[in-house]
Amino acid sequence: MNQQPLIYIALSAVLIVTAVFGYKVNQEADYQADIEKSLSTICCDISQLSNFKLTLERSRCYGSCPIFSLSISSNGSLVVKGEDYVDFKVAKSKLSTKQLTNVARLVFQSNYFEIPNIYERDGKGCNGTWTDNSTIKWGITIGRETHNIDYYKGCKGAPDSLNQLEKNLIVYIGMTDELL
Repeated sequence: MNQQPLIYIALSAVLIVTAVFGYKVNQEADYQADIEKSLSTICCDISQLSNFKLTLERSRCYGSCPIFSLSISSNGSLVVKGEDYVDFKVAKSKLSTKQLTNVARLVFQSNYFEIPNIYERDGKGCNGTWTDNSTIKWGITIGRETHNIDYYKGCKGAPDSLNQLEKNLIVYIGMTDELL
């Protein structure tokens, strides 16, 4: 029996899979590079970063939204705990000083510290709501500033910068496939 057609089919499949997944990896790397290029230089000096802490907790939705908590501390320690609809229990990493600075810059670029602290499902801070969405609990300290935001993702009228900050942060730390 001639094995040549099977070899061609197998090689074609390998090439297609490599092209598709390679493109996705390159696309994420390009997006990460775009984020770095767009970051302002208004922040952050060593004193601000020495008191840096970021926490994000995403709650359950009606459906298959990833449920997780994420924390980044001033020493660059990154811990992501998966609860449901994710393929991991705990993921840990260490951010470099440059990466930590860029995360802080993402926060400043989003005007996070100027955003009101609550967008609730019952309508507080919202112009109406959609049902069945997750709630995001943010907590960020940079330098002497601390700000917490409770954000129901079904809140109409909440600043888009909260969604953009979440997306940019997840892409920047390289967990797009797991958390978005």
